Amino acid sequence: MRTRHASPALAASLLLFAAACASNEPPVSSAFDPLVQFPAQATYVWDPEANVLPDNPSIRQSSLAESIRNLADEAMAARGYTEAVTGTPPYRLSYQVTVHSWIGAEQSSSTASLALRLADFASNRTVWLGFTRIEVDLSRTIAERTALLRDTFERMLATFPPSQPGA
Repeated sequence: MRTRHASPALAASLLLFAAACASNEPPVSSAFDPLVQFPAQATYVWDPEANVLPDNPSIRQSSLAESIRNLADEAMAARGYTEAVTGTPPYRLSYQVTVHSWIGAEQSSSTASLALRLADFASNRTVWLGFTRIEVDLSRTIAERTALLRDTFERMLATFPPSQPGA
């Protein structure tokens, strides 16, 4: 896993998405390549080189990466997509997390943006992308954070795999 900064276009998209959503549940969104036929069942491998976490020691020491991976695996498996044990799978799965902090005289807040990316294994072309934005709340317990992330992945992947007309 490497640390890198979010691309300006991705960051801008996430911020626009975040500004347009207001709800008690973290907002979710997804997009897919309409030219790709998604099978009902498939396998993937995690792409550790594409996984991105903020360059923050407290985040690196937390179990965030493990939680994202385990909960994404769980949500994908419920939809017929599982991590490959052998061979070359058709897909790569990765995540990108960025944290946006606002510090003011009266109040400060932080919001984490999470993108889950499914890419074609051979070309590394993105075929499906899911987004969410979650307010960072340090008062949440680990169990509450896990439940929130699990629910968020469930909603993010609610229409996965995408069905196309004529498929």
